[in-house]
Amino acid sequence: MRFAFSGAAPIKKELIEAYENFGITIFQGYGMTETSPVISAENYCKKNPGSVGFPLPNVTVKINEPDENGIGEIIVQGDNVFKGYLHDKEKTDEVLVNGWCHTGDIGYIDENGFIFITGRKKDMIVLDNGKKIFPEEIEFIIHNLEYVKDVLVYADNSAGDDDLKLTAKIKIDKKELQDTFKELEYNQILNKIWNDIKEINTTFPKYKYIKDVLITEEEFIKTTTLKIKRFKEIEKTKEELKNGKTISIKNIDTKESEE
Repeated sequence: MRFAFSGAAPIKKELIEAYENFGITIFQGYGMTETSPVISAENYCKKNPGSVGFPLPNVTVKINEPDENGIGEIIVQGDNVFKGYLHDKEKTDEVLVNGWCHTGDIGYIDENGFIFITGRKKDMIVLDNGKKIFPEEIEFIIHNLEYVKDVLVYADNSAGDDDLKLTAKIKIDKKELQDTFKELEYNQILNKIWNDIKEINTTFPKYKYIKDVLITEEEFIKTTTLKIKRFKEIEKTKEELKNGKTISIKNIDTKESEE
């Protein structure tokens, strides 16, 4: 085996390096059923960690209505784009606009033509001030913490006011954590998690700061392709907070004052 392709979700740089240490090159690509299915990919000559490569020949990719950072919805045009959904004109008209396939994915194209995906349009969080947050961007960074099994970032307004509180729900293995940090009490471990999140916060603008961290050992609700069912998981979280299966670090004495 000399190479493998990865798609559907970002892959950690460390994992790519681990495979390459065994002589296996990992290429990242991007596509969807509606585009037959490949839109872009890396190759031996053009690789950029974190990107999904560059468009295939005869495939045109552009960013629709980019913001000041060049980020917007990825749209695609080419012979690989489908003609429409069978017996569903309404959905077809929603996705196919003037010959362009609207992917529903948010991202940008760098100066070298590499495509980067930052999130899904339907998952985008819009604050009252108009600022946009793509939870997948933050989740990817948090997932790099060694003890994080799964993570979900969402905007919580359970306080009943208009202030959206960015919250990270993290799945851990309590026993594994205690074995890893044997010198620490469990509450001290939770304090470490909170400090790690605050350190991650410093890499983002303040409007993207995580304000609360929820800890659980419960499995997340996922699709058959192991993608988190975001909105169902958020609803489940509300019940778990009531029955104690999920806890807020802020409701525990971690001996750390809130900033």
